[in-house]
Amino acid sequence: MMQYTKGLLLAAILISGCSSIQTPITRLPEGSQATSPDALKTIKLAIPQTLLTKIEENTQSLLFDGIDSPVAAFELPVIPAGISVEIVSQIKDTVFLPQARVVNQNGETMVEFPTQAFRYVKPRLAEGNRLVAEKLVFPTADTKTLTLLVFTDKSQMDGVTPVIHPARLDAEARGNYLPEVKDIQIPHSLTGELSVSVRPPKSGWFSNTQATPAPLPVLSSEQTAVTKQKKVSTLTPQQTTRDYYYKAIKTAVDDGNIDKALALLDEAKTLNVEGAQKVFTESIESRFQ
Repeated sequence: MMQYTKGLLLAAILISGCSSIQTPITRLPEGSQATSPDALKTIKLAIPQTLLTKIEENTQSLLFDGIDSPVAAFELPVIPAGISVEIVSQIKDTVFLPQARVVNQNGETMVEFPTQAFRYVKPRLAEGNRLVAEKLVFPTADTKTLTLLVFTDKSQMDGVTPVIHPARLDAEARGNYLPEVKDIQIPHSLTGELSVSVRPPKSGWFSNTQATPAPLPVLSSEQTAVTKQKKVSTLTPQQTTRDYYYKAIKTAVDDGNIDKALALLDEAKTLNVEGAQKVFTESIESRFQ
């Protein structure tokens, strides 16, 4: 009877599955001006997830380290293997010309998205004119939290962003002669529509120059000589990620926190960590023996 009960429990846990969290269109927190990132109200993002939102006149703002702007603030997942963050600003009658930073728990900048990082993308299918930027974010060993701040530069409010004229776009789509029409000039605004996507790094991005892991420490000549005399064993990013999730899943099950173990298993599967399901299953079986 005990074995039957254990089997039912294990089956129920495994059948429940681990689905990705999807967030609907979300309204940003309202508020007055904050003077530090930790004073902002944030929206927590999972992985993978795309969140649609609007920066409005009553959206909270930030005055900190060169930022003086309405701000969208998001709490990012801290994952050893890193995450890919994409920011899209939709171009309508006006456009929110974005900049962004990812800061840690001390307000220190980990990754920066300058205005120049946002490229113009023409309309395609259901998507309209937009500004898009995407970078990798790697936490360091002492990172406890990561906060994405999306803001703008008030000094550029008199500027414009050129977008393709509809007649020229239609001609391109049909393969016709391109008419001599000028681009449309879209004024910048303190409000606008944004989307933020968080997902695992794309294959091959570990060598991408858009963003890199924290630099290795610089060794002195004496330290270098000692290192050369030793046979050093290094771990690949994949091995480090695997070991992290193996240990975290087992610890969560041992502590009886099955919900946390399932969430970790979901993350591990998203990151293609091999063997995570086996670790979870064996941990469950061991706990209920």
